[in-house]
Amino acid sequence: MAVNYVEIAEGQLVSSSVANASFEAVRTEVNDLDETSIEKNTLHREHLPSAVLSARTTGISGSDHTYTATSYPYPGWNTASGWATTGLQTPVESLSLSRSKTAGILVLANINVKDITGIYKGAVAYHPSWMAVVAVQFRAGGAWRHVARTERYVEMDTGDDNDFLTSTPKTTAKFATDILGKDISIRTLITDADNPSGMSVDAVRLVVAVKIQYIASPPSSFQTTVTLRQGNISAIALQGGEITSV
Repeated sequence: MAVNYVEIAEGQLVSSSVANASFEAVRTEVNDLDETSIEKNTLHREHLPSAVLSARTTGISGSDHTYTATSYPYPGWNTASGWATTGLQTPVESLSLSRSKTAGILVLANINVKDITGIYKGAVAYHPSWMAVVAVQFRAGGAWRHVARTERYVEMDTGDDNDFLTSTPKTTAKFATDILGKDISIRTLITDADNPSGMSVDAVRLVVAVKIQYIASPPSSFQTTVTLRQGNISAIALQGGEITSV
């Protein structure tokens, strides 16, 4: 749409009313622009508010921390309780995920699985089905909610899984690979669909459990230990929207 701008004639007496009248048409036209009037890549960070509502991060390092299948057995898929806290927990500025312009909370988490060890009938033992399991949870309305899609599994490295055709561990030293320090990386966007409670989210954390595959309740003859070391977790609350009609 053309701007109906009235030029100030040469020699015309200039006053505030004359100047305002000339620029009023420009102001009106600019203010009437809608989303479709803006070309792609026109607006940059200098023009728009930040997409980040808040960002928090925390980390752990310096010492080992261990978890056993006896104390923290894997509670099952999509189960919120029964996990051990890893020490990786960061607050989120109280945020309602149902807010129309809230895109979600981007969670970035890494944890180093230093080692997975086992004991069977009093001897050092090995089995590839012995696993460390980690996952992301968020707190809404004072209760922790589990994000099942973030569950990640790391098994004991035996070097040759083909030798294990049953759930019985082996105590032969050849299965000791000395492969340590496996990194588990999790990236997920927590949205309103993950939070049926509708309550505001104020924290996220990383949890861990120990899984002995094929054995729901390990007998005392089985002892599996997961050792974790350094890690970090970040929570970035994002805002965003979209043009729903043109």
